[in-house]
Amino acid sequence: MHDERFDSLSERQRLYLRLVFTHHNSSEIGRQTGSSPDAVDKQLKIAMRRLGVSSRFEAARQFAAYESGVQPSDPPATGPSLPPVRSLPLPVPTKANPANTLSWRQVLIWGLVIGLLGPALITLAAAALEAADHVLGGAGHP
Repeated sequence: MHDERFDSLSERQRLYLRLVFTHHNSSEIGRQTGSSPDAVDKQLKIAMRRLGVSSRFEAARQFAAYESGVQPSDPPATGPSLPPVRSLPLPVPTKANPANTLSWRQVLIWGLVIGLLGPALITLAAAALEAADHVLGGAGHP
């Protein structure tokens, strides 16, 4: 299994990523490899950029998975499934549901929906008709 991102890493970067994966910080890595902590940080930043990640730990995790032969998993094609939405049955008889089986909560919800949206929609329709009449130069205007 070859991946250009990982193949482009230097041996030093690979060594640093292995040590990061085992929870070593830059000072510890520098002492073990004879490098300065700043040089370790610089090489890890280059490796992070090549791998397209924003943290050294993610770079180390991906590199460890690559070395162990684990195939990276593709993100799921769809997001997590949402809980099912409970639909509100219509307040009128239908072929599928000819009898009134609404609970008191459903009746209350439909009452609020009809009581609030009904007048608002009638007002909106009247305003649209008035605007159309005004634009078209209706007979009711001087």
